[in-house]
Amino acid sequence: MQTKRVNAKYKTIKSNEIKNIDADYEKVEMKKKHRYLYILRKSDRKKIINELKHPLLEYPKNNNNCDW
Repeated sequence: MQTKRVNAKYKTIKSNEIKNIDADYEKVEMKKKHRYLYILRKSDRKKIINELKHPLLEYPKNNNNCDW
């Protein structure tokens, strides 16, 4: 079966409404992805870090020890 985005297929993202439309609907949680940022100009470093949407985390040695 080809998968589509939920809102494109069901015209909503609310799980309870989708269950009424499709009894076989199942929500699947995906693992989070790592984002890496290397700031080239030292003068911009503080400004960019303060404007980040997500918190800074240590570089993970492997995905098994990530606590998310």
